[in-house]
Amino acid sequence: MAAGAAAAILLSPLAAAAYDPAADQALVGVLDERIDGDVNQGLLPTDRAALMRAEIVAAQKLVTNGDSQASAMLADIDRDLAAYDNTLDINEADRDLLYHSGDAITIAMRDGVEWKVESVQNTDILNVKTPGAMNSTGVQGVYLAKAPGFTALTLVDPASNKHVKFRFYIVDKALNG
Repeated sequence: MAAGAAAAILLSPLAAAAYDPAADQALVGVLDERIDGDVNQGLLPTDRAALMRAEIVAAQKLVTNGDSQASAMLADIDRDLAAYDNTLDINEADRDLLYHSGDAITIAMRDGVEWKVESVQNTDILNVKTPGAMNSTGVQGVYLAKAPGFTALTLVDPASNKHVKFRFYIVDKALNG
C-alpha cells in the first residue's frame, strides 16, 4: 500500500502538466485558413497545399486523441507555410531577416497576447501594405518591403510592457533574383 501511495505522489506533478489541446485545435483552423488564402493569392502551389492539408488531418487526429505531439507537427506546418507567405511570429523575433523589395510580410504572433505595433524604424523601407485594413485575430499586420535598406519593427504587449523586435534587411529583387 505504501508503494502505491509513493507512486501516486511521484506521478502527481506529471498530471499537472497534462496536454491541453485547445490551442492546437485553434491552430488547426488558422492553418487551414492560411492555406486557403495562400492558394487563392497564388503563393502556395496546389500540390504543396494538398500535402499540408494531409499533414493537418494527421495533426488533427493527434489533437483529437490528446497527443501532445500535435504541437510539434503543427509548428512544422506553420514554418513550412511561412516559407510561402512570409508570415513571421515570435520565433523570428530578434533575428536578421532578409526579404526582397516588393515582398508582403505578415506579422502574426497568434499566441493570445494583444501585441501592438509600437514602431517601424524606417517607413520608407517597410510600411503597412494596406493602411486601415482589418487584421484577423492574432495578426498584427501585413507590411510591404518598399525599398532596399535596413529597418526594424517593434511590437509591445501593453499588459506586460514586453517588447519584441524584428530586424529586416530588404534587398532589391534584381540583385538577389
